[in-house]
Amino acid sequence: MKETWTISRAANYLSVSEPGLRKIMLRGELTASAGPRGKEVAADDVRDLHTRRQMAVIGRHPNAVAFAQETHDVLWPEQPAAHLFVNADGSPDAATMARAMAQKRGKDALVYVDPDAVTLFGRSSVTAAALPREKGCRACWASLDASMYDRPGPGRGMAYRKLFGQQPCERDFAEWAVAERLERAAEKAVQAQLGRIEMSRKAQAEAAGKIWRPAVPGESAAQLVTRHQAAMRTAQQRNNPTLAEWHARQIQRVKEQ
Repeated sequence: MKETWTISRAANYLSVSEPGLRKIMLRGELTASAGPRGKEVAADDVRDLHTRRQMAVIGRHPNAVAFAQETHDVLWPEQPAAHLFVNADGSPDAATMARAMAQKRGKDALVYVDPDAVTLFGRSSVTAAALPREKGCRACWASLDASMYDRPGPGRGMAYRKLFGQQPCERDFAEWAVAERLERAAEKAVQAQLGRIEMSRKAQAEAAGKIWRPAVPGESAAQLVTRHQAAMRTAQQRNNPTLAEWHARQIQRVKEQ
């Protein structure tokens, strides 16, 4: 028998509100049926939808580590240096001090977080990242929150370390170290694959008697992906989703070739 979840539990798992989940259902992305606890959805369908939503975010933010750092910086913007609060004559600079004091930080800054960050990292992890350092290990808080609200817990890797802005506690350190080694190995494998693709293209061009030219002189496939990723982040920062999506498609095209 298929496992089913209530609307409330499905919304928690997807890190959306119940009205937000109903909009998703109206778009046909998820189907509900009548059950003993009211409307219910298949748990497998919710998990599949969660994966699809995460993959869509990865298409917009291919560099998860950089995106996690950006999210952390939104929650905990850098405080101006102390000397900026003082005028040249030594008097207090009230205007600069007022702006610094008014800057939203921590939980107050959650409203400024990109919704994509909540989809990719989970509401529990983003909320925990907004906790003050004196509250303790943010990864542990995220795990506790996830278990309480039936949400996906935090991952173990560099992206989450950047999001939390702190080293894992002793309990989590071993797991995080293993996850980071796997991430680095996966990244090396991708770069090696892109290198093999580039060499194959070059060999095919030479066999056909053609002059092989990278997309940019001296640029490998790996460098091409890196350039498109940087351009895509710039487009996102300038609120140009069309250009950002174009760069995401170019990245996918390079990886598929």
